Amino acid sequence: MTTEWLEDRHRYGLPQFFTRMQSRTRGTCEDGHKEPPGAARVIRYRSAAARGARCALFDEDVRDATSTTRSATDRPSLALINGLLADRMTGEILP
Repeated sequence: MTTEWLEDRHRYGLPQFFTRMQSRTRGTCEDGHKEPPGAARVIRYRSAAARGARCALFDEDVRDATSTTRSATDRPSLALINGLLADRMTGEILP
């Protein structure tokens, strides 16, 4: 086994890849950094309120998972951010 394929990849493949990527991202980073189209979503996700909501859901899921007071008819589920429940046994999204 030789390393010719690796040399060819570095000599020909990567420069062509970089050229294609530069031509496709030309409008976003050429004149300095611009915010991505999803910047508002990232800002909301990183906000203290959203972080607190995720932590509260996690704490509730941990409390439910470790609870010993569950009846035989209760199905274990995880709360999703949008308020729906996910059944841990089947993966089914419940209303």
